[in-house]
Amino acid sequence: TDSFELAASGRYGLDGSLAFPAQIFIHPDLSEVLIQSVNELKFFTDDQWRIVLPVRVEGTVQKPSVSPDLQTMAEKLFSAKAQDLVGELLGE
Repeated sequence: TDSFELAASGRYGLDGSLAFPAQIFIHPDLSEVLIQSVNELKFFTDDQWRIVLPVRVEGTVQKPSVSPDLQTMAEKLFSAKAQDLVGELLGE
């Protein structure tokens, strides 16, 4: 759509199974509005100021399941918060 883009690569099995790590890109204008509501979303932006959310597409072609990749999100948030904390400790 104009506001969202999905990029994925992965595996499609002959039995119809799916395994796709993917990313949802949110348009910069919408990302700005969302970040104003939830400041921590700024840690999930790319160089074009789009929010990028990692998701997993699994299941089968007949019954796909899309869920957030919480482990990747937690790692990214922890890394960004740690960098902020180090910056504060060093007086930057």
